[in-house]
Amino acid sequence: MLRLDGIGTKALEVSIAIEESMQGQGLGRAALSLVRRLAPGADLAAAIHRDNTASLALFSAAGYAPGRMNLYWSRGSIMSTFAIAGRQIGPTEPPYIIAELSGNHNGDINRALRLIEVAKEAGADAVKLQTYTADTITLDHDGPDFLIKGGPWDGRRLYELYSEAHTPWEWHPALFAYAAKLGVHCFSSPFDPTAIDFLETLVPRPTRSLRLNRRYTAHSQSGRDR
Repeated sequence: MLRLDGIGTKALEVSIAIEESMQGQGLGRAALSLVRRLAPGADLAAAIHRDNTASLALFSAAGYAPGRMNLYWSRGSIMSTFAIAGRQIGPTEPPYIIAELSGNHNGDINRALRLIEVAKEAGADAVKLQTYTADTITLDHDGPDFLIKGGPWDGRRLYELYSEAHTPWEWHPALFAYAAKLGVHCFSSPFDPTAIDFLETLVPRPTRSLRLNRRYTAHSQSGRDR
């Protein structure tokens, strides 16, 4: 039995099961060869238990490299290794862990700085902020479509809630600098073109991802939160 399952949108997991009476006849090698013809250039992964010596030998001989969580990878053209601020990212690399700061600062910059410390202590590679204001994400309106229904903020106005939860833009330079001092990457999700313009002032040169975000927000902004 040969089975291919998608891993996210960019890789395939290969599963091969051969009846005991049929083993040793080269069927495993033939199956892996077929996979390459069916999915040329794709990244392939196989979950193999460390005690399954026959499968380990088969996949290793086919060019699969050991990764984590008993996964063996064969790289194609989709999922090649790349780097974020010098940190290698790829199927055989440790997970890249991002801590979301969001509105957990509760309006206190000292708490925000402490959260970056805690993220570092917990082993996070990066901290992500959110860059918006109440005026750029919703409307200052009392209508029913702008009131929260249910949950801990039942009856609250969206504008008031976002005013409290947003990360003040004047904090950003200090948060970026403190994260860099601790050796933690810091980046943010911009919610509109003005946020992108602002974030670009915090880096030496606009990165490709920021330019793509600019183009995306310019063409896809269809309205504010309701």
